[in-house]
Amino acid sequence: PYTSAHGYAYSSTDTGSSTVPSGSYGSSAVSIAYQYMGVPYVYGGASPSGFDCSGFTMYVYAQLGVSLPHGATPQLNYGTYVSRSELQPGDLVFFSDGSYPASHVGIYVGDDQFIHASSSSSNGYCVCISSLNSNYYSRNFVGGAASESRNKSKALRQRRRALFIQLFPWISPPHLGHVITIFPL
Repeated sequence: PYTSAHGYAYSSTDTGSSTVPSGSYGSSAVSIAYQYMGVPYVYGGASPSGFDCSGFTMYVYAQLGVSLPHGATPQLNYGTYVSRSELQPGDLVFFSDGSYPASHVGIYVGDDQFIHASSSSSNGYCVCISSLNSNYYSRNFVGGAASESRNKSKALRQRRRALFIQLFPWISPPHLGHVITIFPL
């Protein structure tokens, strides 16, 4: 067992180590989320005294100035859909047991793991880390949602790339990848 910043004891269902990349919006969300490890699951909860799944994601993103609705299905409309292979730290991850389009939500932390407020006894009824590869979550995964800031960064990179190609047309597309590696666009 470990003790979180808020004094709650917890044991993680983490099956490996997960590193949080620094310097990005997504990693800020992950860093904030980690502060609440072990906080108890409370149905309808949206504060450090207790969270439900969507209350947890809503609270974490509010710390970054992002307003999310309370409810996994309403949060499904936030951001842009991304597949499991496209997930980046800070993306929301959604699951459905068939009762709603999304019946559970968490925050992707990297390495096929996510942090969430779990209502499962096997996770200790608290904020914890789980694997997307576990039987339940793998079977019920619906998709992810990339934050709007991530989409803006991608659009900016695409504009920079287009401008680079316009300014340096003699660099053929097969070689462009090498140039981008040296000078990130």
